[in-house]
Amino acid sequence: MSVANNRSKSHKTQRPKFLGRFAKLIPPLAVLSASTIASIAPANAAMFGSTPEYPVGITMGVPVGELPPPGFYYINKGTFSGAHSVNGQGVRTGAVSSTWTNTSQIMWVLNQRVLGARYAVFIRNIGAVDVALTRPNGTTSSTVGLPDTEIIPANLSWSVAPGLFFDAEFGFYVPSGRYTTPAAINIGQNHYTLEPNFALTYFHSGWAFTAHTVFDINGVNQQTHYRNGTTMDVDYTAFKTIGRWSFGPVGYYLTQITRDSGPAKLDGGSPQEWALGLGAAYNFGPARLNLNITHDIVANNIGQKTMAMFIFTVPL
Repeated sequence: MSVANNRSKSHKTQRPKFLGRFAKLIPPLAVLSASTIASIAPANAAMFGSTPEYPVGITMGVPVGELPPPGFYYINKGTFSGAHSVNGQGVRTGAVSSTWTNTSQIMWVLNQRVLGARYAVFIRNIGAVDVALTRPNGTTSSTVGLPDTEIIPANLSWSVAPGLFFDAEFGFYVPSGRYTTPAAINIGQNHYTLEPNFALTYFHSGWAFTAHTVFDINGVNQQTHYRNGTTMDVDYTAFKTIGRWSFGPVGYYLTQITRDSGPAKLDGGSPQEWALGLGAAYNFGPARLNLNITHDIVANNIGQKTMAMFIFTVPL
């Protein structure tokens, strides 16, 4: 799903009539379910040294509700962020970190439909992460390694109304990333994670509005016997296209929506982030380059960060 789109008239193939009413119900039901869960579920905590598997904001600036034309795509994503660690009240603890990432994704959009939807499969998060941490006492540590890889065997995109697209995706992370022991810095999470997610994209008068909601359902860390609660991230974009340029506001919201389980001494507090920023994209024709810059307006029990991110997409 994480790929820039080149819209095409070929996308307007009629869906089967028996799916018409069902497809129209999907977007409002998905949004309602996500908002209801977020408002009533009891948030608790996350294990020290862990972060959400899904890289927050990684689909900002991309109309992920609609799949691109059939074919293979290569997507490269890079980020740099500087962060101040904050406690549950949003007060800085004195720890500072910097993070570089560069990961790749291979996507295959098939020239066929499943349940009336366009269909794609892909693998992502292949690359490297470099994290450096400075503690309040001045001591430093750093680590470089592979993140956990995600495999997405099912990505379905429906055209549900003129200009409106709904995407449902199921993926899972395998514990292939660098993990040593419970520590202040760990790149891999040492457990499997299921990731259902949903996106809406609406095109109108040169604008593209997208909301992408991601749930990470975490497994048990086999070394610590700790299980982080489910997190929810929403990446959002409102881009105006003029010629080859697109630009507008972007951002993301992260919160934890179910309780943890495991040793209380590993409880690192419930993470929460809300970021706003600006993004821009340039369409070269076959390739597209996105650049987004965001800052956390609200942050609790996490690193309050300023982040710059680029996304380069090219068909193969």
